Amino acid sequence: MNAGIASVEWNKTDDGWERSLQVNVLSLALLGLELLPLLLLARSSSDLTLSAKSKSKTKPHLTILASDIHRTAKFPERHNAQDILSSLNTHSTWQTSQKLGGPTERYAVTKLFDIYTTQALAEIVPRDTTKNNERNGDPAVIVNCVAPGFCKSNLLSREEGIPWVVKVVQWVTGRTVEEGGKTVVDALVRGVESHGAWMEDLVVRDPGEIVTGPDMARVREQVWGEIVDVLRGVEPGLRTEY
Repeated sequence: MNAGIASVEWNKTDDGWERSLQVNVLSLALLGLELLPLLLLARSSSDLTLSAKSKSKTKPHLTILASDIHRTAKFPERHNAQDILSSLNTHSTWQTSQKLGGPTERYAVTKLFDIYTTQALAEIVPRDTTKNNERNGDPAVIVNCVAPGFCKSNLLSREEGIPWVVKVVQWVTGRTVEEGGKTVVDALVRGVESHGAWMEDLVVRDPGEIVTGPDMARVREQVWGEIVDVLRGVEPGLRTEY
């Protein structure tokens, strides 16, 4: 799940959403929910033909490309108990966030929401049946997210208004695409220890206070609930639990 944009310009899509919110968050969540039953079906099909040893090595994965930039998000909109997504979807809020957190603020928030989405998808994945016939075994599909690091990709070059100093830093310090790609491959072959987790530099890590803080569980649940409400408006029959 790699598609994303890093924009410093205010734009709305034809659906009425700020562009990076739709591309990086809403579309990603929709595609993840659409893919999950297909991955579960693939798992069921492989169970018929593979040995127990092979099954443990071929468990389907859904890996979301996150970023370590989420740690920099100011995200004052989290204090809006009414509707976080709507509060992010106004030009005035965009301008305020740009002044508060700089040109990367909105990108950081969308990447934070990608971690929330990873955790939410991981929670709804069915569990395998244990020897006691209880549904508390390993997840049927491993869902994780990975930060590939600052890479020399075209993420910045295709957007207007990106400060030149950011592009210079990217060119001087960024990883090659091949180096960044190794982190993605690693996430795609990780075991159940990575389920619902955020990975960086080939290691499962704590994503930080902005994700795990005492008040952030409520925020994550609210954001995910709002995302689901939006997506059900697009696709009423969308499955969001198992």
